[in-house]
Order: sequence, then C-alpha cells, then structure tokens
Amino acid sequence: MKNKLYFFLTCLLFCTAANAQQRPNEAERAEQRERVQTAKVGFITDKVKLSEAQAQKFWPMYNSHSEDRREIFHEIRKKIRSGKNDGISASEKNKLLDETMALKEKDIAMQKDFKKKILEVISIDQYVELMSAEREFNELLIDRLGKRKKPN
Repeated sequence: MKNKLYFFLTCLLFCTAANAQQRPNEAERAEQRERVQTAKVGFITDKVKLSEAQAQKFWPMYNSHSEDRREIFHEIRKKIRSGKNDGISASEKNKLLDETMALKEKDIAMQKDFKKKILEVISIDQYVELMSAEREFNELLIDRLGKRKKPN
C-alpha cells in the first residue's frame, strides 16, 4: 500500500512540475508582459523616431488605445470559442457572429479615432512608420517565441 501511495505522490509531483514548466504562473506572465512592453516601447520609439516631447504625449495615448484593442480582441476570441461549442444552436452561433462583427466595427472606429488624435502629436510619416513598426515588432516577437518553444 505504501508503494502505491509513494508512486501516486511521485507521479503527482512530476505532473505538477511538468505543468508548472509549461504554464507560467501569473507573476511570470506579468514579468514577461513587462519585458515585452519595454522592448516594444524601445523598438517603436526608435523606428518612429519620437522626440522626447512627442514620446511624453504619444505613449499614454498609445498604451490606452492598445489596451482598448486588447480587450476587444479578447471579447472576439471568447465569442469565437463559444461559437465552436457543439451544444449551441445555429441561431445562437449567428448571434455570436453578429456580435463579433460589431466588435470588429468598434475596433475600426477606435483606430480611426486614434489616428485622428495621434496625428496631433506625430506626423503622418511617423504614423505610417508606426503601423510598419507594430507589424515588424509582432513578427519579431512571434519568431522569437517560436524559436524559444522549439528545441534545437
């Protein structure tokens, strides 16, 4: 009986340790997000060539806009996941799709509003460079995360 208990506890310990390695805890996630955010600030500031005065106005606006967009995309993902549930009817799925479209329209409206406001702080050329820099940073991040997950 003791051997079975030890075996069970050992298996539980290994499973918990393996799961802990796969899924970072909330503190580790927050630290990762902070490192990514710091890298993003440096990358965009450099690519867009923000002056110190511009950066002081730009970053609060940009961070607020990014957080609003992140919330919308989170809601979209939740609705898409809900729509994949086999237990809901076609009409409920259709409603979820309509809600998803409405969220995407809200995102576009927010982007237009952000463009209007941010162009009071940066030039149109800097705005175009911002769009490019965001895409480039995300590609670099995805590439780096992919390399980190794959063993060489």
